[in-house]
Amino acid sequence: MALLAELRPKPEFLRLFKAVVLDVWNARQAEAVKAAEELRLRAADIRARREKLVEAFVYQRALDRPTFDAMLAKLEAELGAVESARSEAHLTDLDAAALVNYAIHVVTNAGTLWRDVEPAQRIQLQAFLFPEGLRWKRDGFVRTERTGLLFSGLEA
Repeated sequence: MALLAELRPKPEFLRLFKAVVLDVWNARQAEAVKAAEELRLRAADIRARREKLVEAFVYQRALDRPTFDAMLAKLEAELGAVESARSEAHLTDLDAAALVNYAIHVVTNAGTLWRDVEPAQRIQLQAFLFPEGLRWKRDGFVRTERTGLLFSGLEA
């Protein structure tokens, strides 16, 4: 618990950490919104081109069947790729502020969490906080060079 208390970041670092993470999250969300809109417009354009192709084949008889089939297959493949990219660009309903607040809670209360959890959870918490484990010396536990991502990011 003393080692975990020693690793507790200063409040000013935590405020900065939260501000930076939320700024990055908001910027990525804005990019995702823009990308999703561009993909939506591209899908609409492909659908319009598909309609024109069907009209040229069915009503105007401007195309023969093999040409129509080849062009339709190309448009369908293109539309499938755009729709797939669009579903991947879908925004998550993640509450970034709540996650950051929870991460801050973990790093500021790691000792209390350690004390209050079951032994199996302690192993998981230790692996999260100290991925390379801990060493024991006569004076007590000594952390390894590398700490968990939360601590490492805050130390940097």
